[in-house]
Amino acid sequence: ANPLAPLARAAGARLVRTSYASGAVHVDPRLAAAGLEEPDTARWEGLVERALERARGGARDVPLAEAVAAVADPLALDAAERADLAFHLNATYVTEWGADPQELSAWRADVGEDAGPAGEDALLPDGLDRVVAHLGRGLEVRTGVAVRAIRLRGDRVEVETTAGRLRAGAAIVTAPLAVLAAGAIAFEPGLPAAVEHALGALRTGVLAKTFLRFERPFWPVDVDWQELVGPDAGRFAEWVSLARAGAPVLLAFNGGEAGRAVEAAPPREVQAEAMGALRAMLGPGVPAPVAIRTSAWSRDPLARGSYSYPAVGATRADRAALAEPIERRLILAGEATDPEHHSTLHGAHRSGLRAARQALAALA
Repeated sequence: ANPLAPLARAAGARLVRTSYASGAVHVDPRLAAAGLEEPDTARWEGLVERALERARGGARDVPLAEAVAAVADPLALDAAERADLAFHLNATYVTEWGADPQELSAWRADVGEDAGPAGEDALLPDGLDRVVAHLGRGLEVRTGVAVRAIRLRGDRVEVETTAGRLRAGAAIVTAPLAVLAAGAIAFEPGLPAAVEHALGALRTGVLAKTFLRFERPFWPVDVDWQELVGPDAGRFAEWVSLARAGAPVLLAFNGGEAGRAVEAAPPREVQAEAMGALRAMLGPGVPAPVAIRTSAWSRDPLARGSYSYPAVGATRADRAALAEPIERRLILAGEATDPEHHSTLHGAHRSGLRAARQALAALA
C-alpha cells in the first residue's frame, strides 16, 4: 500500500518481497554463558510501554533512555539483562530513527508506528534510481552544482550556485534538514523565526549500512533477517539478507552514534567487527567477504546524516512550520517537512507533491 509501489511498477523497477517476520535471533556466546538463552521481548515491550505512558504524563518531554531508567533502574539489572534490553531498544527505536535512546523523545518515539502504509515489504534489486529517473523524466537536472545562497527579490527568487545565478518565480528547496540547520545555504532575508526554531529543534539521525558480498550464500536464504543480542549494544545487531534479490550479500544496520562511528572507521576495522558479529551468530566457519562497502551519509556535506528523528522537545508544529511557504515563493520540501510521514521515502514524496501545489499557487 506504499504510494511509491505504483511508481516503482510504472518505472519498471522489480519488487522482491521480504518480511520482518522472517528472521532468526542469536545470542552472543558470552551472554549465553551468563545465562541469557533468548531475548525476553515481552518483558521489555511491557517495560518500555510503561515508561512511555509515565513520560507522557509528565510536564516536560524527556529522552527515551531517561523514561526507561525511571521504571527500570539499569543498576538493578545484571549484564545479560542490560544487553537484552539494549537489544530491544536498538531493534525497535535506534534502527528505526537512526538515533540513540538518549536523543529520542519519550513523547514522540512511537509516533508514526501505526501510521505507515499497510502491506508486505519489498526490496528493489535494480536500485531506487529507477524510480527517481522515472519521476525526473523530461526535466533538466543539473548535477555537480551546489547552491550557496537563495534571495527573495520582490516577485522573483534568485539562486546563487557554483555555476552562476538562476532566477525564477518560485523555488522549492529540498536540501536535507541537517544541511539547512548547518547554514550551508544562506537565505536573504533570513528565514522566519518559526522555521529557524524548527531547524534548531529537529535533528538528523544516521542509519549506516554496511554491505558484505560473499562468493555464495552460506546462510539460510529463506530467512530474511539475522539478529544478534551482543554485549556491545546495537553494534552489528541487525542484518538483512539480499539473497532473495539474487545477490549473495548481507546488509548490516548501525544506528545513531554506532552508525556515525562505522561510517568514519576504515573499511578494515569495519570488516573485522562485522565478521566478529557474523561468526558469533552463524559460527566460526563464516568465510571472509569478497567485497565490503559502507554508506557515508554522516560524512557527506550535502547530506550530513540519513533522515530526521523525533528529538526531545521537537513537535509536530515544527514540521508544519517547515511546510509553510516563505513569502509565498520560497518553499521547503523533504521528509522532515511532512508532519505525518516524516523520516520516510513516501513522506519525502508527499512533501514534493505539496510543494508543487504551493509553487503553482504562487505562480498563478
